[in-house]
Formats: sequence, C-alpha cells, structure tokens
Amino acid sequence: LFLRGMCINDAQFVFESFTADIARYTQWPPPDTLEKASRYCAFAADLINNSIAFNLTAIEKTSGRAVGTCGLHISEETGAAEFTGWIAKEFQG
Repeated sequence: LFLRGMCINDAQFVFESFTADIARYTQWPPPDTLEKASRYCAFAADLINNSIAFNLTAIEKTSGRAVGTCGLHISEETGAAEFTGWIAKEFQG
C-alpha cells in the first residue's frame, strides 16, 4: 500500500465503501449520497492544503485501487493527536 492525500476523485470510493457497518466504529456517519461524499472529500483535501489535518487514501500498489482511508488530526485545544482509519470490507480479512 501507499498513502496519498484524499481528493475529490475519491468520492465514489468513499460513497460505495464507507458503509454503515464500517462507520459504526467511527465518529462520522456514512455519506448517503455521492454529493455528500464529494463534499467530504473536497473538505478533506482543503484540510490537507491548509495543514490542519491529514486525511489520506490507502492505495493498493499493484492495482492502483483505493482500499481504505486514514487520517491524522491534531486538536487545536489540547495538541493531542488522533489517528483514524478504515479498510473497505472487500479488503478486510
């Protein structure tokens, strides 16, 4: 795998793969429309561009397919770092 910054092109993957089953372990609900997934990915890219948070897409090297996401967020209030992530169901196991 390699990691790259999340971008608007990841919206379809996020919409299809970030399911309710996966989201139950996160603080975010899954997007229920492609438009919401697109807005999330655009927001994530903006956070990266402004060095506020780093939301990354995990890419399988051999196929170039997205397999999940991860992120590093640092609290402005406490300075504590949080690392989050998920793997699409088809790649779990």
